[in-house]
Amino acid sequence: MDRPGAIQVLLLNGVEIRRGGQSQPLGPPQRRAVLCALALRRRQWISASGLLDSLYDDAPPASGTGVIQTYVAALRRILEPDRAPRNPPTVLLSGHGGYQLRIDDEQIDVGVFDRLVGDAARARHAADLESAERYYTQALALCSGEPLAGVPGPFAEAQRAALTERRLAVLEDSLEIAVLRGRSDAAIDPLRMLTAQHPLRERSRAVLMRALSERGRRSEALDVYRDTRRVLVDELGVEPGVELRRLHERILTGAEPEHPPQVVAVRATNDAVPDDDSALPLVFDRERELTRVAACVRRATTGVGGLVVITGRPGHGKTQLLNEVARQHPSAVRLDLTSTSGDDDLVGQLLERLGDRDIGGEDRALADRLHAAIARNSADQALLILIDDGTRMDDRSARALAAIAPRLRGLPALVILTLDERSWEKQSLDLHDRLEPLAAAVLRPGGLTVAGIAGLYRRRIGTTPPPELAAEIHRAAGEIPLVAGALITDLATAHIENRVPDRLPEGCYSRSIQRQLSRYSPEGVRTLRALAVLQEFRPTVEILAAACDEPVETMRHRCELLAAIGLLAVADPPEFRHPLIANTIRWLCPAEDANAFRTAAAARARVAGYPVRQVAAYLRDLTGVRYARWTVVLIDAAEECLDRNMIPEATHWLETALRICAPEIRDDLLVRLGQLELWTNPAAARAHLEEALDSQRARATAPTALIPLAWAMASRRDAAAAMTLLTNVIAETAERDRVAADTLRASAWMVAALAPSTWRDYFAGLRSGDPTDRITAAVLTWDDAFSTRIGARTALDRLSPQRLEHDSATLSGPLLGLLAHLAMWSGDLTTALHLTEQRDDQHFGTIDTYRVIVRSEVLIRAGAYERVLREVGPVIGAIDDELVAPPTTLVAQYANALIELGRVEEAARWLDRRAARANPETWELTVVTHVRARVCAARGAAREAVAHFLDCGRRTAAAGISNPAHIPWRSSAALELVGSGERDRALELATAEFALAQRWNTPSTVGRAMRAMALAAPDATDVRLLERAVDLLRTAESPVELIPALLDLAQVCEEPERARNLLWEARVLAESLGAARYLDSIATLLTGLPRCPAR
Repeated sequence: MDRPGAIQVLLLNGVEIRRGGQSQPLGPPQRRAVLCALALRRRQWISASGLLDSLYDDAPPASGTGVIQTYVAALRRILEPDRAPRNPPTVLLSGHGGYQLRIDDEQIDVGVFDRLVGDAARARHAADLESAERYYTQALALCSGEPLAGVPGPFAEAQRAALTERRLAVLEDSLEIAVLRGRSDAAIDPLRMLTAQHPLRERSRAVLMRALSERGRRSEALDVYRDTRRVLVDELGVEPGVELRRLHERILTGAEPEHPPQVVAVRATNDAVPDDDSALPLVFDRERELTRVAACVRRATTGVGGLVVITGRPGHGKTQLLNEVARQHPSAVRLDLTSTSGDDDLVGQLLERLGDRDIGGEDRALADRLHAAIARNSADQALLILIDDGTRMDDRSARALAAIAPRLRGLPALVILTLDERSWEKQSLDLHDRLEPLAAAVLRPGGLTVAGIAGLYRRRIGTTPPPELAAEIHRAAGEIPLVAGALITDLATAHIENRVPDRLPEGCYSRSIQRQLSRYSPEGVRTLRALAVLQEFRPTVEILAAACDEPVETMRHRCELLAAIGLLAVADPPEFRHPLIANTIRWLCPAEDANAFRTAAAARARVAGYPVRQVAAYLRDLTGVRYARWTVVLIDAAEECLDRNMIPEATHWLETALRICAPEIRDDLLVRLGQLELWTNPAAARAHLEEALDSQRARATAPTALIPLAWAMASRRDAAAAMTLLTNVIAETAERDRVAADTLRASAWMVAALAPSTWRDYFAGLRSGDPTDRITAAVLTWDDAFSTRIGARTALDRLSPQRLEHDSATLSGPLLGLLAHLAMWSGDLTTALHLTEQRDDQHFGTIDTYRVIVRSEVLIRAGAYERVLREVGPVIGAIDDELVAPPTTLVAQYANALIELGRVEEAARWLDRRAARANPETWELTVVTHVRARVCAARGAAREAVAHFLDCGRRTAAAGISNPAHIPWRSSAALELVGSGERDRALELATAEFALAQRWNTPSTVGRAMRAMALAAPDATDVRLLERAVDLLRTAESPVELIPALLDLAQVCEEPERARNLLWEARVLAESLGAARYLDSIATLLTGLPRCPAR
């Protein structure tokens, strides 16, 4: 968990922050409580009032918000001691009216604990018990003390109890694994300590009983059961649960202790079994039960009858057992309460079948009549009575049957009764408790083994299944014979012979699952449905309990039962043994119930401090305004995705929010969604923005959808229509809201600039308007900069006299995008980066696309190539990602950064695959052409490079752009022409650029043009001019243009020592930028220099 210098938060053993392994002083308990609330809900915004609620049981003090601010400030000093004043925090953030602790799960011991427990559960599911025990041991090592020790407040108290309970459950899991691995001796003492400390925990007592039994200490195991029963009855007034009772019975009868199911190899055979072979039994894997029934039948023929109870879970083959007994004994009397249409009078039906048609009578008389009828019918030959689904009998019948059961042992009569075992239904438990002690035999058919399933498969299909398929059917059927048979039938129908799919169309399997659910209790069905709906999220028991609105311990007990009967692979976190079970039950679950489970789980996860994207995942299928209260969670999830440049996922969350939002915020969501879809699906973006704008115009509200919609239209070859829409909407907005109209006017320049034709018309309109208008003056300044009618200093001074202080008070918000662009051209990259740092709709006219494009170009000019890949890469997706359609300009910038990093061929592939459809009507094709030229230059294809650079020149001229700070196509072409020997043409282009660069007057533009002129000098390089260029470029903020100039100067320098110094200077700069394209050349040039004389 520890990493050098990293922050580590420890909550499982007190409360502590470590940095680089050293503990940091945390101060008073309330400050620790604030840390705990933030850490347990890490990466999630928590309001100040929410933090106060976690500190105080009663009403917080009036100064509560100030107290929280004080604690947060102190925690920030601990978490980020090296943060400079006024720098924004990066660990404990402020926003959304609250605070967020941004740490990874691996930076908090609770997160590491959860990961290790999850790894252990998966290892156990895969039967890798050694790894499971190792993971459990590592997890428990984190819990050596009391969690959240000494932390006050209701939140800490609740979390302390939950973490303590979690540790106990993991300790039980660990000890159970030790027993299963044959190390019972090592587990017995810890289990005794655990049961002494927590006497009401049944599971630890069950593990102790199993451990003692494994070591041959059966009497001690039985003592544990007796002590457990006494404690439970005395303390709680309840009997031990099913697991303990079943284990007690196995120990009493001397049966082998239960172990996890093992896969049994099946002897291969290709002998098909004919369907009409009546000699074959109708059941599989039930030899033990059939043998015991046959023995009871034989005893009955000798005059010793009785009651046989066959009990087990629904679907486990009890009816099939009766069918087989009936087949072997055709004269048996058969009653089936399942098919009696609600008639639960078992004794009445039985009396009628035995010839007693009198109605009514007291219970005792009824029992006497039943005994007499059975005695009369068994006088000549033994009587066999088969009763299926006796769970449905009425209480009167149950009393009568209990009364005659002992008396049957003196008659040649045997009653075989099947009962469904439903551990969480009191009526079912009472019926079992009443009849089982009186029975001559109690049979509990378990689930089918793999061998049994293989036999059933052979019977149904006629061939032996592969062992892997039989084992998978075993898991997907939950060992339930009824379900296994249905699944085999569906696999045969679908011609699937080698695997069990995760989903099957409606058929026998889904109907068998539906039948199983109909025979479970409402609570059991609700649990299974909730788990199926939530299974993909791997819910904890606590989440599942919240979804079902039940106590956690009740849910934990139920999950343990479901695991014991084979439906779940593990009980905590609960997980079905096969995805097909979960998918089928989820498909059968009513939509309203599924949504109720998801929202309840989301509510619990939110309170428990789950990451917001994890909470949002529960909500992704919701539809309808009745879920509108969850809109804020989905928006927060989208914001978190945007922070990580995960645009497709952010789009998904906003689409979900749009399905449930209240009508009054629908337009805002449509605009947000449209802005994101500009990256991934421009057609959908246009549709959503058009819907939003239509609504805003109809309701006469601020048309915030206008600018992104116009951008979408103009970038998709509809620029003229976009400008017409802009003009019309701005005019109608001005009639009712002048401020909103001015905001739109201040944003229109970005749309107009997309295409040369709209740019010219736009500026023609501005120049004919009021030149004193602030917006008009600002945009005209930009046009003057485009055409190099003014210099860089003049442009910046006009636009923002106080730019160095980043004072934006003199500019309306959207015009700050102009300032960012001009600052970049002027070489003031610090200002440009500052203006493009944060997403701010007001600064870039609600077009975040434009901000990212400008920012990527600023980073390239600053030489931050790796940063470009980190920031732009997630936005544009993978090279073959068809789901993301980012602006071609951004793809070109990404390729540009790859070139500088020496990855030229990769850059070429990006341009070929993702930039081939650049819109020729907009400036994006110009940018793509420029980067293609740079690829050709890096490959040494000078003439192709020159052709592309000159094409850039034609396109920029058509747009009225002559400023070399935009695209220095003249000097770029000149440098390639020099390499081809065309010095005259090169000098002509370089001289023309130098004249323009002098007018713009920045070190980078002038220095670059001077370098090109020096290299293109008529006879040879003009060394003095090149030296002046180098000196000037050294004054620029970025070293990007300086590095190649240093290489040029080093190659014409006559003094080896000076050349070496120039190359070392270039090397240091190139290494700082990661500019790999220069490093090989520098190394070669250094190698070619004469060695320095020894000193």
